[in-house]
Amino acid sequence: MPEATPNRAHVIAGGFPPGSYAGHDHDYARLRLLGLLAEQSVAASVANDFADVARWLPLGRLMITYVAGPYPDAAQTGAIRDWVAAGGHWLALHGTSGGRAERVEGARSRRTVKAEHHALLGGYFLTHPPICEFRVEVKASDHPLTRGLGSSFTVEDEPYFVELQDPALTQILLTADYGASLRRRSAPFIRATLRSSPTARAASSVTPARSARAR
Repeated sequence: MPEATPNRAHVIAGGFPPGSYAGHDHDYARLRLLGLLAEQSVAASVANDFADVARWLPLGRLMITYVAGPYPDAAQTGAIRDWVAAGGHWLALHGTSGGRAERVEGARSRRTVKAEHHALLGGYFLTHPPICEFRVEVKASDHPLTRGLGSSFTVEDEPYFVELQDPALTQILLTADYGASLRRRSAPFIRATLRSSPTARAASSVTPARSARAR
């Protein structure tokens, strides 16, 4: 087997069921990620889910995931955990902090089931209100991932509410205050989120295990 190289990444972009877009343009996300990697002369392997992740991780030092449905099972999470402990880096985008959804008794909605990969990521997806414009505050401007962003910026996106799994050991890079004007526009989302977790916030985080979640 070839030795691991920092100039190689593994990209996972896909929906569930396999082959489904799951409401997202994974082809666009995949092409953009591959293009950005190519600009840095980083070769990449590509997958739609985590089924063969243990095969590809030993070849590189970076994994980027952009998924809407797929999540690593216990064995796959174990392989990722060992790889991260050995120096690998996981940039987990979009729905990676989600996972398997189950029906809520007496309701039409579903909720995400907390699994082993959430502990490794350091974050657990709760919900996101509709797309809107909001201000993002840069909390660690000297970090390599946020350098050059300034003190804050405005973006139109889905504000993710993520429950930190180990707040004391989590470094917050970006955060956003879901203010009063936005609460009025999406009150049902806010009430459901704030009741479920006092630590919910839209954020990107880097844990001591060098895994990252970002939107």
